Amino acid sequence: CTRARLAADGSVHTCLFSTQGSPLMPLIKSGASKQELSDALRTIWTERDDAYSEQRGAKNGPSSERVEMSYIGG
Repeated sequence: CTRARLAADGSVHTCLFSTQGSPLMPLIKSGASKQELSDALRTIWTERDDAYSEQRGAKNGPSSERVEMSYIGG
């Protein structure tokens, strides 16, 4: 996955097939600066552990539930 998705609840999903997002709403509500939001997004992106592309390529890769984009407002 090469795109982040921001859900209506303020969580960031780093993969279309992710099962959970990273909460940004507390940071937004606290009045964080653009730089603080940018830093938080950078950290979320670099520390992500979703590997759907790799799992999809494996014959017996693990199957996990995913969050539908229509459900999270994406």
